[in-house]
Amino acid sequence: MTGAHSNCNDLAFIMNRKLSVPTFLTAALLCGGSVISAEPQPKETSATQEPVAAEKLVSPVVGGLFPEEDYLGPKAKDIPFTLTLHSKVSGPSDCVITGELVDDHGTVAQLERKTVRLEPGAKLEVPYPFRAPRCGWFELRVAVEAGGQTAHIHSSFGVIRAAAKGPRPDSMFGLGIGEKPEDMQVAELIGVKWRRGIPHTNPADVMQKSGDPFVRKPEDTIRYWNDKEIGVVRDIIHQWKDHGVLCLGYVNYNLPWNCLGGGKGGWHRNRPDDMQVQTDMVYHLIKPLHDEVKYWEIWNEPWVGGWTWRTGTAQDYRDMSRMIWDRVKPGDAGCEIDRWRFDLVSARCRLRSRQQKCRLCGRRLEPSLRQAGHESSVVLGGRITTPEEILSR
Repeated sequence: MTGAHSNCNDLAFIMNRKLSVPTFLTAALLCGGSVISAEPQPKETSATQEPVAAEKLVSPVVGGLFPEEDYLGPKAKDIPFTLTLHSKVSGPSDCVITGELVDDHGTVAQLERKTVRLEPGAKLEVPYPFRAPRCGWFELRVAVEAGGQTAHIHSSFGVIRAAAKGPRPDSMFGLGIGEKPEDMQVAELIGVKWRRGIPHTNPADVMQKSGDPFVRKPEDTIRYWNDKEIGVVRDIIHQWKDHGVLCLGYVNYNLPWNCLGGGKGGWHRNRPDDMQVQTDMVYHLIKPLHDEVKYWEIWNEPWVGGWTWRTGTAQDYRDMSRMIWDRVKPGDAGCEIDRWRFDLVSARCRLRSRQQKCRLCGRRLEPSLRQAGHESSVVLGGRITTPEEILSR
């Protein structure tokens, strides 16, 4: 799922609280659908001040996240930051460095005053450590006075509560996040327990075709992924689990060459051309991973005539869901197959609003999908799940 850009300051509201109940936060809620960066985010000055420029203010700690057990209390370590200064003049400069910590209520602490000498044209990295005042999300503001002028620079960091360790299958705290080792560290620090999707599990990774990626021809060869390729994915699942995060399986729409209406405009737009091919692909995706990944989303937002189901009907989607169910479940009775999010959206609109536009996503609910939303919330075992039951889960 993609969305507008956001920054890590959106995490502020969970930094100051230790929750006694599981909390589910999607990427769309927490960060506008964007991926949280695991790298420190220095904020540069808006204008270079002469004779000395404050070029960087960064911390080496991933995400700027500091656990309370290490950075608070009598044996607390200092919060490490480094300030980079750059001389812009031909003579030496005596620099006076001052800093303060600020939260949403104002100044929290005045920091140590430092004096350094900067040689002509030189760059200097100045350690600027300090003690954290408490748990919370803070802005670090630093001023550098030299030659009667002052350069300003700022950055931010969080001192966070201890998170629950290890996988927690019953947790509701899921977050869309990146795929780098640093992202795993950030997820573990803030207690994320679920992520959506698994790298290298696109349909074209599972069912690989030679030739034109968008057109199937008689001379093309097709094969399913092999043990080595599957092993790479299983290793990734284990790495996330080592950081306490379980993966939600996600069928990333179509095979590019199996789209009714073509896949060049985006293989998410149209329903599968050959439903049996789609069913076989999903089966071969789930089968080698089913012991590690229990929950699978088979399609995101099947919007008849709209976002991702332009060339299909609601009944087409029901038929595909049933075909996948009948193919997967006999060999893996514990596997849970669902479509992400739409059932709750549809149910909430029917129960809490008579409007035709969904309050959660802002889209108009077409009659065919208001109907389909109710039916495809079934666990496809024969019993219709009511909207009331969906909302009470």
